[in-house]
Amino acid sequence: MFCLLADVQIRRETDNRYGLRDALRAIVDAGGNMETTWSLTRALEVGDSAVGVPVLTQLYGEMKAAPVEPDLGRLSAKLGVKIEGKTTHF
Repeated sequence: MFCLLADVQIRRETDNRYGLRDALRAIVDAGGNMETTWSLTRALEVGDSAVGVPVLTQLYGEMKAAPVEPDLGRLSAKLGVKIEGKTTHF
């Protein structure tokens, strides 16, 4: 859920110039991988820096200590997903 919400928010805030993939690539390019020990906040900050908006750190701050129940119906509608019976239109 974190990844979906982060990707949508990054795309929204950067006018679709960047997405979560760009943040993740930047983390790897900076040396953040399974062979190194980084704090989660460091990785998120590197990702935010790469896309130019603090989405990852802000979203983590909102989600880290309490359950979050995003309105997936509203999110789907904003993304243009329409469900009619058993058919989904994109």
